[in-house]
Amino acid sequence: MPAPPPVAIIEHADVQRMLLEMKARVEGCRGLLGKLTGASTQAFALEAEPVLDEAQVEKYRKLVLLFTPVCKAFVSDQAWKICELAIQVHGGIGYTDAYPVEQNARDVKILSIWEGTNYIQSQDLVRDKLGFGRNSRLIKFLREELDAFLNNTTGVGSELHDQFPALENAMVAVEQALTRINEHVREGRTHETSQFYTRFLEMLGLTASAWVLLESACLAERQLREPLSAEEAAFYRGKVKTAHYFFANILPTVTQHAHTIENLLVAHCGIALDELVQAEPLIPTPPHSLFGGSRTLYRGTNIDGATIEPNEGLWVRGRNLNDLIGIVDFPTALWLAWFGSLPTPAESQAVDALLVRIASHLSAEPAYRRGIEAVADSGAGIVQAAACGLLGDLAALEHIVLIEATVRDLPTHQDFIEGLVSVASTPHFLQTALGYSAPGAASTHHAEVVLTAMGATDIDPLAIRVVDALLVAWHAGFGYITPTVLVPRTAIGTGVTLAQAVAAGFMASGPNHVGAAEEAMTWLKTISAQASPADIRQAVDLALDQPGNLLFGFGHPLFVQDPRPPHIRALFSQWGFGGRYLEIYDVVCAHVLERKGLRPNIDFITAAALLDLGVTQARWGVGLGLCGRVAAMVAHAIERRDRPAFGVNSKAARKLLATVPVGWL
Repeated sequence: MPAPPPVAIIEHADVQRMLLEMKARVEGCRGLLGKLTGASTQAFALEAEPVLDEAQVEKYRKLVLLFTPVCKAFVSDQAWKICELAIQVHGGIGYTDAYPVEQNARDVKILSIWEGTNYIQSQDLVRDKLGFGRNSRLIKFLREELDAFLNNTTGVGSELHDQFPALENAMVAVEQALTRINEHVREGRTHETSQFYTRFLEMLGLTASAWVLLESACLAERQLREPLSAEEAAFYRGKVKTAHYFFANILPTVTQHAHTIENLLVAHCGIALDELVQAEPLIPTPPHSLFGGSRTLYRGTNIDGATIEPNEGLWVRGRNLNDLIGIVDFPTALWLAWFGSLPTPAESQAVDALLVRIASHLSAEPAYRRGIEAVADSGAGIVQAAACGLLGDLAALEHIVLIEATVRDLPTHQDFIEGLVSVASTPHFLQTALGYSAPGAASTHHAEVVLTAMGATDIDPLAIRVVDALLVAWHAGFGYITPTVLVPRTAIGTGVTLAQAVAAGFMASGPNHVGAAEEAMTWLKTISAQASPADIRQAVDLALDQPGNLLFGFGHPLFVQDPRPPHIRALFSQWGFGGRYLEIYDVVCAHVLERKGLRPNIDFITAAALLDLGVTQARWGVGLGLCGRVAAMVAHAIERRDRPAFGVNSKAARKLLATVPVGWL
């Protein structure tokens, strides 16, 4: 027997139900917002009249007070329900990011939480706005407006007549529920009644939604008596059907809530924390780790991420990066990014010693430098040449690290070994790419290795502390937004080694990413040491007034203010670190903020700090950033290797491609 022909999903009755329910809830919410706007507009209009009607002004001002918490809480709750239905309509694919409904669902949930959770809004409505129902003038004004509509049924067709008593009954239920709450409050049961404020707010929101939907249906019914195009007639029929659906399927919720509030003492229930415990024993969540564990901390990545306005911040494994900068050293931050937990002091010291041991071996083995020097001599840039060092044979280094890690009781996993080699090799390879000779004196900390590689003039405990803080500030990659971690995540999926993926991450740096610190150093060096604040501001004006109005080191693609520079600048002042270039930094930042409303990013404060450390080669603006960022490159490459971007089958690839807009790239 042949299969029946396929039909569009809208032909299915339950899909029609869901679509109509979404339409009814959306239009009810829009109408409710319209009531709030109308009341506010009416109040402003009346206040502008030559003769002030104080009673009418008060009425509409009170209606604004009444509708405000209802609109915030009821509409945001409805938005969540509507998005849930939208996902269901799409079926299984609605749960994925192939369509925007899943994004809408995730985004819309915050509306019921911020600017006062919806319970706080319901408390504000019942307690503060309605005074627990004590002769509430707000309800009186609402009743007046509703009665004006209910009493004007002229021209309403028989099809809608039955809806008017239903709306009246819903309003009566709201009034009775408020009276019931008031009785319990007067008897000292305020705590018990508070469990039902959200129900009362929903009753009011549903009743007001029914009101505006019935108004729309009455207008539509009148329009349907006029000559209309097919499209117009369908539109107005939809308004009438929407009201019918709402009254038959959604408005009865008001009666259910009213019954619950009528039996408030029976419905109320208190419960203690130990009474909520399930019978099954709680299984502790394993720590996040590169080598296993949950991947739910940040969207698409479990390592690091960012939050934007109003609380902008950069986060690593659930910790605010500013709580790490200046507090922990780079080996500690590296361990946190790779394993998801802070190391013991002994583990951190062992990692630092091992990084220094690798650097010492590199300095004693010129063979590692030859390929880099050859590429640099051919005219390649510092980053390209240094990346070639990671493409060489590092097996001997890895063998040394494996032995040392075993002795120092550190992990011996191959990824950990290769990751440490990549981190330790980076300052040496960058130094070689610039043509510097290997350092003679041995270092005791990785930050000192980096400081020495940069050719700093003063190497003391304070300078080492400053570089350590900058390495920590640069060490995270922030999910999918940063090219230097995006590229390793992609490259590792092709089957390359970890070091090769890191080399690809090096190549992802450029003038607008990481390289901005080099440009900032170059520009800062043009300012005379004897320049006055007025001279500095003039130099800023000259840079900003050039075509393109670009001054490297300011602005951020995500943040109004990169959260790191203010924190780092405060640390430098606290530590007593600073020289001429940080003085220039302060003047420049103040003037750019005044001129363009822009704030410094990590590149600009890095540039000023390196110059005050005596680093003269501007290319180290890039180098320092890469010395820190290599920690994130390793972490992101390892995480992505488990589910590579290029590990999809052809069917999945075609499906992914179909979601990309034509011409997007």
